[in-house]
Amino acid sequence: MRRVMLSIATALAISSAHAAEDTCLMFAARNIAKGGGNFYIYRSFSKEKVDLIKGDALEYDVEMATSLDDLCKRSDYISVHVYLNPETRYLVGREHFAVMKPSAYLINCARGGVVDEAALIDALQRKQLAGAGLDVFEKEPVDPANPLLKMDNVSLTNHYASYSEVAWERAQTQLGEEAMRIAKGMWPMSLINPDVRHVVPPRTPARSWEVYAREVSATRHR
Repeated sequence: MRRVMLSIATALAISSAHAAEDTCLMFAARNIAKGGGNFYIYRSFSKEKVDLIKGDALEYDVEMATSLDDLCKRSDYISVHVYLNPETRYLVGREHFAVMKPSAYLINCARGGVVDEAALIDALQRKQLAGAGLDVFEKEPVDPANPLLKMDNVSLTNHYASYSEVAWERAQTQLGEEAMRIAKGMWPMSLINPDVRHVVPPRTPARSWEVYAREVSATRHR
């Protein structure tokens, strides 16, 4: 489970750049256990953030799923990152577990109430999905009698948020990449105030760092 969570850390970094009260973000990674595969993202958020998310998705080669059901059907690993509010309570429930692959894993690092815990327990007991990784519970402190504590196919940790070596390293790297884009006359990939496009001189579209690095290398070797 730890390997899976580290493998999708890059894709999950997109959420932290665009979090807001009206934002719902859910990510899924597919075939990570095989060392590759596709990343999917299901999102529901305010209209002005669409371009920002699309830019990040392009950079990290993340495909936007058409619906939450679509994401659940296609994914082997699903990681939830969303605020808990009246609209997101039980965002993931019985109907979603019913369409997941029997080999799928659910990772919830958001808030316990985002997932219908009773439905999750039932789905795990019925083998509707392979397992779960959780650092939040619907009721906290967690009830010692909670069945999740006794399941062999469930990994539990304390809620540690974004404080990991991978997250800190990626944040610093991404900051440097964005600074270089601005210095080279490009728009940043994670532009949080798109209205600025109307008041500053035109810039070239943001390009993924890998693409830009290849272009620079090719120019130097001409």
